[in-house]
Amino acid sequence: MRCHPSILYTLAACWFLSSALHAEMHRFKSADGSKDFIGELTGYDPKTKAVSVKIKRRIQTFKIDLLSEEDQKYVIENGERLAVANDIDISLESYTDKYVKKKEKRIENRIYPSGYEVKISNRSRRTFENLKLTYTIYYGVQGYLKPDRKTEEATGELVCKTLTSLGSTTLRTEPVSIVTGELEPVIDNQVMRNPDGSTYIEPIVKEPGGRRKDQLIGCTVNVLIDGKVVKTVTEGKIQLDQKKRGF
Repeated sequence: MRCHPSILYTLAACWFLSSALHAEMHRFKSADGSKDFIGELTGYDPKTKAVSVKIKRRIQTFKIDLLSEEDQKYVIENGERLAVANDIDISLESYTDKYVKKKEKRIENRIYPSGYEVKISNRSRRTFENLKLTYTIYYGVQGYLKPDRKTEEATGELVCKTLTSLGSTTLRTEPVSIVTGELEPVIDNQVMRNPDGSTYIEPIVKEPGGRRKDQLIGCTVNVLIDGKVVKTVTEGKIQLDQKKRGF
């Protein structure tokens, strides 16, 4: 199955957003205006008033009052989101729980609750509180009679209440139903007659049967600060997972 172009566009845009957050250069001025330098703001801790700036690939940390008023305002407005973007790593791993068997007329399905485990790791010595994450799961739903899969999306929110210094935690998305199933054909046994007058039974397919196999495609997770996306991570081969779940 080929992914819908809108999904590829969304995932590409997310990659661009995530990359852009790591390359925000700024010209800083000292409090007395006598010196300036160019660097990338990587974080600000309002408790200690410590500013972190990457200058020529090295992280420099200093008190915010060493900067001009304009730059202090820039740090306060942007430091939190950049700290999250730089100090927090997110990895995604798909999960599949035990299936549930469901039978209907002519249909027998195995429904696999599936989703993603979101591992959040803190590379800094700072503790983050109440980090909000949103996610979108992409999965393909197949019909019993047609091989093409329709791409569906499921969205949700996660909250990481406490992410300790140099610590990590794992959250789970709500599962989506990934179905593997079979539709039995309707067979009509008709009595047929040979040229010599003898009879025989010939099965006639009145309604066709088929198989269904849904699959996960990928997942996108956004980290938000004050309602704004500060980091985006996407898991995806963007083609369907070929893991088999046969009867």
